[in-house]
Amino acid sequence: MSNNPSLDDIKSKIDIISLAESYGFEFEKPRGIRYRARVNLLRDEKTSSIDFFTDSQKYYDRGAGTGGDCIDLIRHMENISPSEAINKAKSMAGADVYEVTKRKQAPALNLQETKEIDFNKLKYISQKELAENTPYLPRVVEHEFKDSNGYTRKRWQEIHIHSEYQKLFETQKLDIKYKAKLDYIFKNLLGYSSFWKCPTIILHNQHNQVVDIIAYRPKSKDTGEEIANMKYYYKNQKNRGKFFIYPFENLVQRIAHREKYIIVGEGLKNALNALIYDIPFISIESSSNSVKMDERLLEVIRDFRNKGYGLATAFDGDKAGEEAYKNFLSFTGEKAENVFSFDSGLDFVEYIQSDNDE
Repeated sequence: MSNNPSLDDIKSKIDIISLAESYGFEFEKPRGIRYRARVNLLRDEKTSSIDFFTDSQKYYDRGAGTGGDCIDLIRHMENISPSEAINKAKSMAGADVYEVTKRKQAPALNLQETKEIDFNKLKYISQKELAENTPYLPRVVEHEFKDSNGYTRKRWQEIHIHSEYQKLFETQKLDIKYKAKLDYIFKNLLGYSSFWKCPTIILHNQHNQVVDIIAYRPKSKDTGEEIANMKYYYKNQKNRGKFFIYPFENLVQRIAHREKYIIVGEGLKNALNALIYDIPFISIESSSNSVKMDERLLEVIRDFRNKGYGLATAFDGDKAGEEAYKNFLSFTGEKAENVFSFDSGLDFVEYIQSDNDE
């Protein structure tokens, strides 16, 4: 393919059946050029009426009267703009991810990559530089339920997360209802470091400008193993925390305004996962910070309290968590209950996942 291929050239390199299968579509036995999807993943439908065609390399949803080609499918499945869908298709075609009619297997995921960044020019970084592909896939799974007429149906309800990100989310799968949240998080808050070979967390200040990129569980270039005693590596290490009070400040402010309470705990991972479940989580980053908290962070908590917001803490359910909890109460002068007992052994992500499962 040429360095500047036409749109038709790009489309010709992407097999619509393979693409659909990579998004979780499963098909009935094909009838010639037509593949009928068992479940319509583009919209709720009791009986699927969406077909994919190998001759035209297009799909058509008879019930909705809509359809399109591979770029349309990418756009609607990932809820992205037409230009973003074209860029993703270019990446697929350029890497020869799909070969028309030769194979029908899901493609290998191309993880998001971060580049070397000049922190004086952070506000000019485009999302394309930070992230190219979404490292998770919705899947059709065998969960049966009875519809209103008593018929047995199967429902698409799980998101499978790429192995590189499973430690960050502490799970291999999430319910499909959280897809919109994951779309936002992977588009705006997460990347993948090709240098450290691990996920990265992207932090913004109160003006929504990127101010730091943090490697989560970085790996050694020599051994490929996680580096001992380095759970997080801040790109902007010398000025760590200078440009933000706590992670995801704007998002947490909006959630707290709606819910009228805040939870204070530790850990960037906890703060990130709290966003999925609409929990206004203020992270002090680590237990050691509870001994002497930043005065700006204390002002934020006091401001919430003065406005009548409820307060709880979410320190780990172990001895270290209990010590951090006591330090926090002593230093702030606040009265707050921890969300789980200190003999439970639970951490925050485990707790919210088990609570939502119930």
